[in-house]
Amino acid sequence: HPQYTMASCVVCAVPATVWCQNDKAFLCSECDVKIHSTNAVAARHTRQHLCGSCNAAPSAHFCRNDCIALCDACD
Repeated sequence: HPQYTMASCVVCAVPATVWCQNDKAFLCSECDVKIHSTNAVAARHTRQHLCGSCNAAPSAHFCRNDCIALCDACD
């Protein structure tokens, strides 16, 4: 398993929790809400939670046994 660096929010630099595909940006929960609640277009952006294991990549799978979202590398 490769080593990953925890993703930081591009707005405030705290640990990110979300990847916005449209903006190509890592965001924390607070900045995600601020940015994506500004208008109807931004609200439609595709966003994914980050991997619950490495917190460095968008989640791609959900493991029901462990109840965690994982990226391809961590799956």
